[in-house]
Amino acid sequence: MGTLGLKLPASYGGGNLRQFNQVLWLLHNAGTDARIQLTQPDESEPKLNLLDANGHVFELPLPKTAFSSEKARNGLIQVALNRMASGSDVETTLRQMLPKVGQTQYQAATEWWQERLGVCIGKAKEWLDPEKMPQVVWISNRLQRSVTELGIDLADALQGEADLVARSAQPAARQIPNITCEMGAEFKIALAKLRVQIEQEAPSLYGHFTRLKRAGNRALMDFQKSTDRYYRNHKGIRENRLRLLAQALRPNGKAQQDGISLIYAMALFHLSPQRFVKHNVLFHGTGPQDVIIVNSETGIRSPISLSC
Repeated sequence: MGTLGLKLPASYGGGNLRQFNQVLWLLHNAGTDARIQLTQPDESEPKLNLLDANGHVFELPLPKTAFSSEKARNGLIQVALNRMASGSDVETTLRQMLPKVGQTQYQAATEWWQERLGVCIGKAKEWLDPEKMPQVVWISNRLQRSVTELGIDLADALQGEADLVARSAQPAARQIPNITCEMGAEFKIALAKLRVQIEQEAPSLYGHFTRLKRAGNRALMDFQKSTDRYYRNHKGIRENRLRLLAQALRPNGKAQQDGISLIYAMALFHLSPQRFVKHNVLFHGTGPQDVIIVNSETGIRSPISLSC
């Protein structure tokens, strides 16, 4: 078999996640005969699609030509870090993958694919059709835990945030507030009975009774406030986790590979350049139109396989 090539637009930081997936598909089909041909960069202003700490997609503009100074480069990194969710991999990945000062998109792309990942840049005899490859959806251990703890189906998470929230709108079992109200009613009845008996048997205990009534009512009110706060926070935390999960898997309703930049995916899913060649085994046994879900940290594929 002759060399098999893939045409990619030159872009900073490997472009969007789709480019990474396409190159893995290329390696799966061609091995050492794989070639990448870099085409002219997109005419639009280069940008990174990232997720902020609340799970919302935002765009970070990059210089169209090159960073003019280290100060400008560091400034952009700080802007990104101020908005993105914290994590040990985030800053390291940004500093490693953002273009160096004075580096053009073509130079940055050549360094990333050829020098960092070992894929040859050059011409090929045949060209791969990216439209006929399976779609890869990456997850991490953290996202997998969210799926389990939220008690949802991973397939639902791939339908987008609105659909996921609707499917996951399970009313919380609010028995604690009901029991608390019953306790309050029973406490009032008990107090009324106790008051009658004190007046008849031991009037000198009335002061103690008043303090008991006041302390009991205050304790019940404080507990009710704590209960209400708990359920509000629980609802907010659940909604936030659902949003983070949904946007990581289907940002702004787009396929994951089109919605976030490779730089962010590297940090979020712990994709490792050192394991780059090994990642292509994920395609074994898949059809061109499959959607395959892969835990990048364990290499384990989800049993879910969806038709596009």
